[in-house]
Amino acid sequence: MQWRRLALDRWLRQGPRWVRSSWVDIVWAVFVGVNLLGMREMGAWSTVPFLVIWVSLTLVYGFRMWRLQPAILTVAVVTLATGGIIVGQVVDGQQEADYLVEVPLVALMFLAMVWHGRRRQAALLERLSRARRPVLIGLVAGTLFSALVWLPGTVAWLVPVLVLGTPFFGSLYTPAAAMVSESAQDQKLNHGIAFALTNLTWAAGQAIAASGSGALAEATSDAVPYLLLGAACLATLSGVLRTRPSELPDLSPEAD
Repeated sequence: MQWRRLALDRWLRQGPRWVRSSWVDIVWAVFVGVNLLGMREMGAWSTVPFLVIWVSLTLVYGFRMWRLQPAILTVAVVTLATGGIIVGQVVDGQQEADYLVEVPLVALMFLAMVWHGRRRQAALLERLSRARRPVLIGLVAGTLFSALVWLPGTVAWLVPVLVLGTPFFGSLYTPAAAMVSESAQDQKLNHGIAFALTNLTWAAGQAIAASGSGALAEATSDAVPYLLLGAACLATLSGVLRTRPSELPDLSPEAD
């Protein structure tokens, strides 16, 4: 009895959330059920609800972009349900036998659309994966810069290292701005306000980091703030490398 109570409590907690996130699927399932009843009752006119079911499945998939397994399972259920009704009508003489050909035909057409949609989504993920490369290069260069800039301590060494290394830190501003834009859109925050807050925090961080690193260098040595900067770049690089392409932001509407 205890496991049943735990299962009930878990469903009561997660059930409403699942209903809110899947209301489109629930409404569509009810719609399909009504049209299946229409297929059984309309006899020779069952072609109309049959086509309405498959057209609605195409529209809902385009809106939801289910993952591969649920998509295949849905196609299989719809194929068996509509095909079973048509087989019964053919046996009863309400439909011609050649009407059965339409069931696998529309199913194959839908699967072809699913395959095309999956290929397009994979291409988008690949482009997102390639978009990480400038970030990786900037973080690697920032780590090396922080480790090398303080070593000899001469002007002849410092100037070329600064000239070559500083632009790599600047290359991180673009993906950071993109992250701010995406976060503002997710939170439904005006982009002007988001970037205004970004500028305020950047300015405050710049002031605190400049004075703090200077005081730290004076209390210890120049190597300490540079090594801390390199450690921050290395930690960020490790986090980016651990992020697989499958963990990148999902662009499908189902993610909403």
